[in-house]
Amino acid sequence: MSSRLINRDGDLRVGIFGEPIDEVNYRDFDLRTPFGRRAGRLRRHFAFKQFQFLGALSDTVVFGCAIADLKYVNTAFVYVYEPATRRFHEASFRMPLSAGVHCDQYPETGSASFHSGGNHIVMTVSTPSGLAPRSDQRERSIEKTQAAAPCRTWQPTATNGSGP
Repeated sequence: MSSRLINRDGDLRVGIFGEPIDEVNYRDFDLRTPFGRRAGRLRRHFAFKQFQFLGALSDTVVFGCAIADLKYVNTAFVYVYEPATRRFHEASFRMPLSAGVHCDQYPETGSASFHSGGNHIVMTVSTPSGLAPRSDQRERSIEKTQAAAPCRTWQPTATNGSGP
């Protein structure tokens, strides 16, 4: 059964869900102006913001990455902290007007990407072969290409449909 965030009447579904949201169908939301009229296309475009976050924690490293599409400006960041050495590495990037960013509307199977000059960050979700497609069995991976090897993790930060 497909689970969508916006119902057939254009209203946001709220509450606690037993299954993950399959599709963030924000374009189906009945966005209104303060005067009760349906919002225009441009206003609808700039009204919806989205982000993807991926985090990992182990005995030797703390890792985080986010891609945010804020419509007026986009941002992405990656950080790695090594508790044993107290070393902290980070990189962040910005681009104007949704340039260089893509976020799928399918949090359980989609991807998010950010491109700025020679910097590329890509987050994908996939199901390891032979396993049922449950959110706690999905492989989360991230690749950052800027003279660095890809970094991968297999631990989701959330399993209730709030994001990969």
